[in-house]
Amino acid sequence: MYFGSDDYWFYALDAMTGKLIWKYEIGTQVTSSPVISNGVVVVGSAEGVCYTLNAGNGRPRLRFETHSNVNSSPVVNNGVGYFTDSSGNIFAVDIQARNWPLENSIKVYWEALYFYGTAPKPLVSSGYIWEYKMGTKAKLTSSPALFGDILYLGAGNNLFSLDINTQKPGWSFITKDVVSSSPSVTDKAVYVGSQDGRFYAVDRATGNKLWDITTGGQITSSPALVNGVIYFGSHDGKLYAIK
Repeated sequence: MYFGSDDYWFYALDAMTGKLIWKYEIGTQVTSSPVISNGVVVVGSAEGVCYTLNAGNGRPRLRFETHSNVNSSPVVNNGVGYFTDSSGNIFAVDIQARNWPLENSIKVYWEALYFYGTAPKPLVSSGYIWEYKMGTKAKLTSSPALFGDILYLGAGNNLFSLDINTQKPGWSFITKDVVSSSPSVTDKAVYVGSQDGRFYAVDRATGNKLWDITTGGQITSSPALVNGVIYFGSHDGKLYAIK
């Protein structure tokens, strides 16, 4: 069992006994939920860093700096991690990559020298594949969901789609308030809640609304789809199940 804490540490426990296996000091709060893929743990932190750690012993592999909070949770596919930061950026990172020695320490000075024209342009960060900038107004607090080659996430009051191969946006579905809920995706529909108090089903191919229901409060929780039933909670104090 892997999780982060507000005590600035990231923990790995034995799921049967609760015994500590290892812990790693992050240095700030960890609100991002981790993803484990091929022996690598991927998790974001409030200091603006996405970490990859060895799942077996907690040894650090990659420290990828974004300089803005990484509070949402990553999604991983084919060795690539996709995550967002609080400045409206979406990143694709090779989770098998490792930092070269003293990379992040040296890069600070390298960037300063480049700014003053006394050094060449710094190398891209280890693990960097691509970045898509949506801007600070996007309010990327939703964790992305990946289905095929399309990434789905909340961006401001929109449910947004992005092609991971071309980094080109697809459709955008507008709600009446911020979409901080993380979407759940099937082959036909994308399900997501909004702080406008509505829960939406959107056609995955076109972005057109299939249906919605109104609850008595904001929806910030992420829906779970199990055996044809979708479950989500609302700030009205109720748990909903829709078939």
